[in-house]
Amino acid sequence: MGKLLKLIILLLPVMAGFYGCVSSSNFYTGKTLPEGDYTVNLGLDHMEIDNSESALKYFAISPSIGFSYGLPLKFETGLRYFPPYVFDVSLRKQINPADFTDFDCSLNLGFGYFYREYSYLKYGVTFSRDIEGVEPYIHFNFYSLVGGVVDGLSFVSDAVDDFINKSRVAGFGVSIPSGKTKIIPEVDYQYESGSLDKGWWRFGVGFCF
Repeated sequence: MGKLLKLIILLLPVMAGFYGCVSSSNFYTGKTLPEGDYTVNLGLDHMEIDNSESALKYFAISPSIGFSYGLPLKFETGLRYFPPYVFDVSLRKQINPADFTDFDCSLNLGFGYFYREYSYLKYGVTFSRDIEGVEPYIHFNFYSLVGGVVDGLSFVSDAVDDFINKSRVAGFGVSIPSGKTKIIPEVDYQYESGSLDKGWWRFGVGFCF
């Protein structure tokens, strides 16, 4: 825990300067935590290259910090914070029975809140397979705008509403054990429904302690 505290302190100056608009990365497999188990999660999210007219339009990064906790019946809850503005709360359910070992599968539901701007739902599915402790996984997410701030501080418009409701994310990652820590690199492709060829790639890496 001492090493974790030092890592968080080192990341705080960086975390204060960046943020994302929606959470696209997962950093989890199709396997939920056992009841009563928990992890502290750090992430370097949304390292992205915009697929537009220019070869490299922008490069961005959004660190995150979170917590996951195992519930009864293979449920898991989690909280992630993307400083300084985005919060994400999740609830997951592993649906494959204990005697099914070919792969693991979870249904995922998240609620995101962009401070003083808008909130959204993130829902999808994750499939993974445990190969001697290493767990490659794939996931797919949909998004729905829940609501936006109605005063003048909000920049939510019809275009933003349409973009969030049409957003889709397909991703691949692998959970790699390293002692008591799991290192989870992940690659995501975000696009709008009906515009598969006009999306952009996002890269990230998570650490679960």
